[in-house]
Amino acid sequence: MSIFSATGLIAALNEPQRLSRAEKIHRENERSNLLTISRLVLRSFLKTYMVPYSPTVEGETQQLSDLLMMLEKVLWHGFRNKTSKSLLPLRSPDAEMWLALVRISKTDNAMQETVNCIDQIESLLSPITKIRAFLRLTIMQKKLFDFFTVITNSSLTSDFYEPWALLRQEDAVQLTGALLGLNVVDCELSLEYEHLQEQPLSVDLSLYIRLPTISTEESKPEISQPTNAFEKERKALKEQNLYLEERNRQLQSNLDNLNKRLNSVDSDAKSGSIIFEQEMVSFRGLEDAVDSPRHSTSPPLKNDFSDERERLLAQIVEREDTIRLTQQQLMDTKKLNADLYDKLRLAEDQVQKLEKDFLWQKEIHNQEKSKLNESLSSLVSKNEEAMTKLNSNKQQENTVREELHKKYEQYAQMLVDLEQKQQELAKVTEESTNYKRQMESMEGLVKEVPFLKVEIADLKSQLEIAERRAVDAERALQEVGGQLSESKMRMLELAEELLPLTDAKWEEDANVHDCRGCQEKFTVSRRKHHCRYCGSIFCATCSEGRVKLPSNPKPARVCDTCFSLLKNRQGTNTARKRSVDEQAH
Repeated sequence: MSIFSATGLIAALNEPQRLSRAEKIHRENERSNLLTISRLVLRSFLKTYMVPYSPTVEGETQQLSDLLMMLEKVLWHGFRNKTSKSLLPLRSPDAEMWLALVRISKTDNAMQETVNCIDQIESLLSPITKIRAFLRLTIMQKKLFDFFTVITNSSLTSDFYEPWALLRQEDAVQLTGALLGLNVVDCELSLEYEHLQEQPLSVDLSLYIRLPTISTEESKPEISQPTNAFEKERKALKEQNLYLEERNRQLQSNLDNLNKRLNSVDSDAKSGSIIFEQEMVSFRGLEDAVDSPRHSTSPPLKNDFSDERERLLAQIVEREDTIRLTQQQLMDTKKLNADLYDKLRLAEDQVQKLEKDFLWQKEIHNQEKSKLNESLSSLVSKNEEAMTKLNSNKQQENTVREELHKKYEQYAQMLVDLEQKQQELAKVTEESTNYKRQMESMEGLVKEVPFLKVEIADLKSQLEIAERRAVDAERALQEVGGQLSESKMRMLELAEELLPLTDAKWEEDANVHDCRGCQEKFTVSRRKHHCRYCGSIFCATCSEGRVKLPSNPKPARVCDTCFSLLKNRQGTNTARKRSVDEQAH
């Protein structure tokens, strides 16, 4: 029972999973996006470098790097990672991909040679660098179209890719056909390990998809019509030359295949002729045996021998016809190659003629350029004259502006003077109203004078009584003054000591960020300390002093300013006590 369950599990793993409708749409969108972006990048690259006199691409440009990255994504799309199904994978997905390319390359000699070259590069340590080096080497060899054709047409592709993979769809034919245009561009790319290992994994689509904008620039003057015709003709000849080279390459490959077939047919014909001779000898011996009266053979056996002989003769005739047709095809191919060579030589002659025409057009262009430079110098001189006139007009305009500015300043000064006069008038009116009020108050006081005289007499009598009491009090104070002088002085000192404490404000820690003494910023090492006398916040160096305060029996921390003030005050108190003691003694 366990054997059947294990085999069923293996079959379930090997059987392709059925995709739901959402997954099918997702896979179709993936293929469409890959194909669209790859063709956009390829079109932009070919548009940049398929121009006359285009230089060799040395190093990877942004467009070429994006194209290689998209081709790498095409290879990875739908790839079956067999190691992911095992519990202990022996190879990484990159190694599986490289192994698949190696197995597919065995079906094509050119691709196998390229893969062998990549394997012989010792600096390429990881499989992903070998895959990227394979893509770059095929571009330099101009065989990317051929190798992608081999991959898409190989019977091994179904073993390594899912049915929904891009390389197993008809869309791959469009991409493969578009890659044929890369044979026009000559590239020299780096195959170093560090460069291949650190490649970008995304494409900046803003370089290839641009939003339509309205151009505000003036249209540039068009190039002369003969130059356009020359460029078009040169481009057509270049495309024709590339087509002839590609056609010649294909015909050469066909010629090689036909030579191989011819050699195999010749060898088969030789072996067939030898076998035929041997069979003819045996048949002749058999005929002699049949005709001899000593041997008696049955008529059916003789008929079999004659049928076999006719069949062999028919095969020999058929092979001779095949050899003749192959030789005829070979002659046709050689004739076609000769025609293509003649066309190529004519095309080269036309290119040389066009180069001469181009030099002549270049001379004409230089002459026109010199004329344009002369006209430009005359226009520059006219422009300078116009600028001088404009500067003179600007000077006149500046003088008018200065006069206008002066008039404006005078007007503003007049407004200021008028405002001052209005203020003075308001002050005068206010003073007049005050004088009127004072006159009214004085009139009221004049009316109250008799009553005030009576009050003054009463106040004088009260003053005399108060003066007598004051004299008595002064006498009593003189008697008690000696006793109260010391206590009064002590009260004054206590009042002076407590005065800062009453006026001081206890500062909050959150509101203070700098030391009040040295103005340094508080940090973890520079901590905050309150002065117990003034209430401000200082650092440890600015509040090192300790002084006894009336509000605290122990010496308290004070700032340097309060420390010096309190020390001076304590010195004066000690001196005063000493003088009192000396007077007492």
